[in-house]
Amino acid sequence: MNAGAFISLSRAMLLGYIRDRIALIFTILIPVLFLVLLGSIYRGPATPKINVLEVGRVSMLDQARAASPGQLGEVMAVTRSSNLARALADVRKGTDDAAVQQQGTRLIVHYSVADPTKAAIANSVFSSIAQQANLAATGRPPRYQLTATQVEDKSLKAIQYLAPGLLGWAIASGAAFGARSLSSAGGRTSCCAGCAWRR
Repeated sequence: MNAGAFISLSRAMLLGYIRDRIALIFTILIPVLFLVLLGSIYRGPATPKINVLEVGRVSMLDQARAASPGQLGEVMAVTRSSNLARALADVRKGTDDAAVQQQGTRLIVHYSVADPTKAAIANSVFSSIAQQANLAATGRPPRYQLTATQVEDKSLKAIQYLAPGLLGWAIASGAAFGARSLSSAGGRTSCCAGCAWRR
C-alpha cells in the first residue's frame, strides 16, 4: 500500500468529516454540553437538605439537635416560627419542606408530598427522633445498633458514573458519522480514491 495514497485518503476523510456540521454537533458539541449540564446538576450532595419550621418549642427536636448537632445539621436546617398557620402556608407553597410541633408527648410533622424525596426524609428523620426519645425515656441503653456504609468510594461523584457513558456515546456517534462520511465521500470521488489506491 502506498503511504502517499493513505495520507491523501485520510486527509480527504478528515476534511469531509470537518465539513459535515451534523457529525461535528453530535460527536463533539452535544457530549460536551451534556457533561456541563449533568455536572452542574450532580455536583451537590446526593442527599438533599430539608428546611424545617419548628413551631413553638419542640423539646424532642431540641434534645436531638443537642445530642448530635453535626448529623442533623447535614440533613436539615431548622428555623423557628411562632405561627402555625403561616408555617403550614409556607410548607404548602414549597418555601419550606416540613413544619413540626409538639403537643405533650406527641410529635406532629406537617409535610407536603409535592417533593416525595424530601417528604420521605422528613418522615424518616422525625420517626428516628421519636424513637430515640422513647428509648431515652426507658432509661435503658439500646440493645441493637445499625451501621450503614456505602459500598462505593466516597470520593466518587455522581457525574463520574455518567461521564464514561457520554464519552462512549460520543465515540459511537463519531464512528457512525465517520462511516457515513466515508461512504458518501467514496460515492462522490470513487475515481480519485480508486486511483489513489492503485498507485
